[in-house]
Amino acid sequence: MNHYQSHTFEPDKFITIAVNLLYKVFVDSSRDEAKRLFLKVKGGGIAHLVRIKMEDDSELDMKLSLDHSEFLGKLNYAAFKNVLQAMLARIAQQVQGGGELDVFTDEETGSILFNLPGMMQDGEHLNMLVLGADLAEQGAVTLKLQFLDVSQFVEETKEGGQGA
Repeated sequence: MNHYQSHTFEPDKFITIAVNLLYKVFVDSSRDEAKRLFLKVKGGGIAHLVRIKMEDDSELDMKLSLDHSEFLGKLNYAAFKNVLQAMLARIAQQVQGGGELDVFTDEETGSILFNLPGMMQDGEHLNMLVLGADLAEQGAVTLKLQFLDVSQFVEETKEGGQGA
């Protein structure tokens, strides 16, 4: 019988688990397995990644989704993997350096977003990938990879007088 319980994670511990899991399924896995997973989440599906047994013997399902509605250009597996690895490297550098994590929390939905994007320039297009998580479902966490519209940040910089 599955035993689920609500869990609270410190942001640095949670992001370490998430980064290690994403690294395992997209970098350490075979290209075929990783590409299959990418195509599932690119198509709008939610993929079950792993069931974790917690210290209190409860279980936590880790799932994955991808929102690429703001991606500019053609999103293929190679482009996805490049920007994902850039994001994972940036997060790892921040965590290992002991820096404070910039985390946005939506109290209503239970979602969080880590402001540690991976960036990728592809010709004229600049794309930004961030990691978030949906914590609303009991006994499960859905890691949410999301591409953001980079222009919203460029406009803020110009309006603030700090643009190039």
